[in-house]
Amino acid sequence: MKKHLFTCFLASLFLYGSELKAQVDVSPIGADFLHRSVPQVSPEQGDLHRGGETRPDTLPEDGSLVDYSGIHGQEGESPSAFDTLGSAVVWGMVSEYSDRDVVFLEVYQDYYFNSANAPESSFVTMPLAPGKLMEGAYPKDKIFQYNLLDMEGNHWLSLKLKGSGYILDRMLIQPGDSVQVYIDLEKTQVMFAGPQADKFKFQYGLQLLEREYYLDRDRVMVTDGVEKIMNDPVHGKDYREVMLGAGPKMTFITRGAEELTRIRSFDPYAKGGVLAVKAAFIETWEDRLDGDYLAFFKREGQLDEWRKHLGKINNALKFAEIRGDSSMIASLTTLGKERLQLAEQEVENWLFAFSAELMEYTDLKTRLASRLSGKPDLDIIQSITPDWLREKALVRKFYKAYESIENVDASLLDALGTVNGGDAHDLLTALAKLKSTGSPVSGFEFLSRQGDPVSLEELDAELFFVEFWITGCKACVAFKENTLTQIQEKFGEDPRLKVITVSADFTREVWEKSLQSNKYTLPGFTNLYTGEGNRKHPFLREYGIRTFPNRIILDGEGRILMVSNVPFSGDELIPLIQGYLEKSSLSVSESELHNKQTIE
Repeated sequence: MKKHLFTCFLASLFLYGSELKAQVDVSPIGADFLHRSVPQVSPEQGDLHRGGETRPDTLPEDGSLVDYSGIHGQEGESPSAFDTLGSAVVWGMVSEYSDRDVVFLEVYQDYYFNSANAPESSFVTMPLAPGKLMEGAYPKDKIFQYNLLDMEGNHWLSLKLKGSGYILDRMLIQPGDSVQVYIDLEKTQVMFAGPQADKFKFQYGLQLLEREYYLDRDRVMVTDGVEKIMNDPVHGKDYREVMLGAGPKMTFITRGAEELTRIRSFDPYAKGGVLAVKAAFIETWEDRLDGDYLAFFKREGQLDEWRKHLGKINNALKFAEIRGDSSMIASLTTLGKERLQLAEQEVENWLFAFSAELMEYTDLKTRLASRLSGKPDLDIIQSITPDWLREKALVRKFYKAYESIENVDASLLDALGTVNGGDAHDLLTALAKLKSTGSPVSGFEFLSRQGDPVSLEELDAELFFVEFWITGCKACVAFKENTLTQIQEKFGEDPRLKVITVSADFTREVWEKSLQSNKYTLPGFTNLYTGEGNRKHPFLREYGIRTFPNRIILDGEGRILMVSNVPFSGDELIPLIQGYLEKSSLSVSESELHNKQTIE
């Protein structure tokens, strides 16, 4: 067993929305992490035939839910129980001559959606330490180690470096896993070693295979404006140049009949299709990884393909509604209902509670079902079975789209009444306390133009209107021109209202130039900046502020009055602000009268 990697290694962990116990440790590589295990029930083997091909799947005899919260991987490992506890370690080496000094990790203890705002997620920034000669490191090599302690079941992990995209993208990591990741940026290679290297080689190879599959095909654009594109001086010229080159070519599909034909031709199990290619790859690993482990990733691929297909139907139907194409709407409605039913038969008879693709598939299926039925998506979610999936879908909906839900406070309380305790109830209760009307905001501290921190406690008003914006956002420019200007004209001399604009620009210099331009805000407002955290500022992450312009209304004590569906137009927003001010003034008058009577 190797010596300790480093004697003193500090890491700054920013854990959001989770009680995940994860820390940097000095455990040696390959340390034996003990975890409880009990015998695992294996479902029976079954064959499904599609398009003349045999598609083996591991299915329970009765088609019921199977939840391998601890599917095992390596030959000879003990199968993990549904309530498996244990630890895992990821050691990494980054090889390049550069001043890059940190690595970013995203860990999902229970996957709801891909965001720092998702519950049970942890976004960790770790320093890269110089490698040591005794571990075979060259001067250009930098290392990190990340331990997940007291894990409950399977987690998902992503990794990227400063200035890079994802190097590891949503990899399954299980209790007991110990892996070494070698990232050679000069040779553009990612390699794995250590006890569970095969599990990560397999996942990485499967992801590369899918990327290669789609790279080998023409790009497709579905549009009504082919002629307009061809006549455009820029796009038309680019298209003609591309046609003469050796690179990929764009193929145009016209919305309507041609689009419908393409969608109808969908066969996820076609020979040479992505699922067939993946299945062939998975078969090559049968003598190295456990069958249930491989079957899980096969099912993830199926969920992904059906999600994409349902997404195409949903997108086509949306544009048909915009065009008012009644014939296309009727055809897509019939097709959508048929494919929803088929998808349920194909991929919903065997479900993993920790599946990431299941949450993405369920979300798309919900949106399509809502469009087809005309019912609100919350009503569709409430019809989902089994209960654990319905509850996870509710958590996802409220955490991801809180600001866009009509009557969100009442809707959240209604949803809580249908949740039978457990994690979902705790998460929704926490969200209600965080964002419901009357809840005090926390973490509201931003920078002034002088660089000083400014909090609500330092500002005096009966009502705060707060807008979040970024440079380059056309909607932010429109909001300033059409709404903020009206607010200034209406309430500019009213001391009861304070308008605060907060920029989440990437640099202070960009913010300063935008302030001087007066395109996004006005000098009479309180104009603040998130600082270096920009869009990752704790307040923006905690309150789910991901789109711009974003708006919230607070009372004079910093309590939430409105964070969902705050109007965009001045015609709607100004009467709303006026109403809050009148109510606030009435409350102040009543309070003063009460105090006077008490004194007397």
